[in-house]
Formats: sequence, C-alpha cells, structure tokens
Amino acid sequence: EKGGQWQFAIVLLKSIRKLNLAPSVVSMNAAISACERSGQWQCALALFDSMPLYGLSPTVVTCSAAMRACEKGSQWLHGALVFRSMRLMRLSHDDYSCNAAIGVCEKGGQWERALGLFASMAQMHIRPNEISCNAAMSACGKGAEWRRSSALLDSMPGLQLLPDEISWTAAACACEHLGMWRHALAVLPSEHQTHLLSDGGVPANRGTSFNAAVGACASGRQWQRAIALLCGLPRLQFTPDGVSFNAAISACARAQR
Repeated sequence: EKGGQWQFAIVLLKSIRKLNLAPSVVSMNAAISACERSGQWQCALALFDSMPLYGLSPTVVTCSAAMRACEKGSQWLHGALVFRSMRLMRLSHDDYSCNAAIGVCEKGGQWERALGLFASMAQMHIRPNEISCNAAMSACGKGAEWRRSSALLDSMPGLQLLPDEISWTAAACACEHLGMWRHALAVLPSEHQTHLLSDGGVPANRGTSFNAAVGACASGRQWQRAIALLCGLPRLQFTPDGVSFNAAISACARAQR
C-alpha cells in the first residue's frame, strides 16, 4: 500500500475472498489507499462502494482515502459525494477528511466549494492546518480570486499557522495570472517586500513562489523586476529552471527589450 502497488493489493484482496475469508476494514482501506497512490480513482471508488456487500462500514480513513483518489483523478463531484455520504453514515469529519474534500474541490476548479468547506471547519469545531489553507488558497487562485487567496494567507498567523513555500506560491500564482505583480511581490515574506518594491534587491526566499512572482512581473510588463529576481536566485541557493527563464524572457518580450 505504501508503495502504491494497487494491482498487487487487489490480487491479495481477491485471494482473501477465494479462501472464503471476509476482507476487513483494514484490508479494504489498504487496497483503496494503494489505488489512490497509483491514481486509480475508479478502482478506489469501486472498492469503497463494495464494502457494504461484505458487511463492512467505511471509516473516516476509508472516506479520506477515497476522496484523495478522486482528487488525483480530478473527480471533484465523486469526491463531494463521498464527503456528503459521511454524514449519512454518521461519521464525524476531522481535519484529514476536510483537507481531502478541499483538495478535491481545488483540483476540480471549484473555488467556492473549497472556500465553503474551509469556512465550515470552524462550525464543526475543526481547527484548519497549513494543508487546509494552502488547498483553499490554491483553489481561489485557480478561480482568479486573488484577493481571497491573499486574505487566506494573511489569516494564517491568526490561526497560529506558519505560511510555507506552498502558501506563498499559491497566493503568488493567484496574482500571476492576472498580472497583479505588486500583489504577487507583496505576498512574499514581509521582511523581503521592501527590497522588491523599491528595486533594492532580491528577497532571501526561494522556490516556486519566485517563479510565480517572476511570472506576475512578466504579465505586468515589469521586465526589470523580473530580471532582478532571476539574477538573484542563484545567490539564494535556488537554481533557476525553465519556468524562471521563460517568464523572464516573456517579461522582456512584452516590454520590447
């Protein structure tokens, strides 16, 4: 299951049946997780739906694994149905299942549903974590809701959560698509904002959030800032990749430089 060997897991499950032994919840969970890790969402859902036939009741772990499989397959509607079925089965939601549901909506481009799920966590007395926030921010970014994405980033300290590279990238990408370069730079760690906005240097953060910031500068035709970011990346122990260079080249091309 850990290695995602879904076919082997299914063979073992069939062997249990041939021996006239009933599969357990644990074995079904392992098989569903193996399917999830291998991107076999149809197989994962088939196993999930077959559990009542063996007199087995899905657990929160089962539902979460099934939803993650739907997330990887971009099957947000199926994932939403699994999440809804938990209430019918009288299963209590936790941060694990909520994160899986938000992730499903994010992959399916359903930012309103993702944001609604995130907001409902407080009503269910479930404390959001970094994964919750990052998935909700990414969903808002895909929906061109950069203000909502930035607001979620700003709310993390109040939730006693520490933004990470994924957080900054999600917020920066939301701004990148709309050419909101100032906002893309502003969502980087606060101690580095002044240098970027005043042409005074490059922040000491590194990773994919930089690529998003370079892309935002390109969309906003800020070629000088894009080049400054690109040139400063090696000093930050981050090797520019194809995305970095393409974004910087695009910035120069748009400015006819």
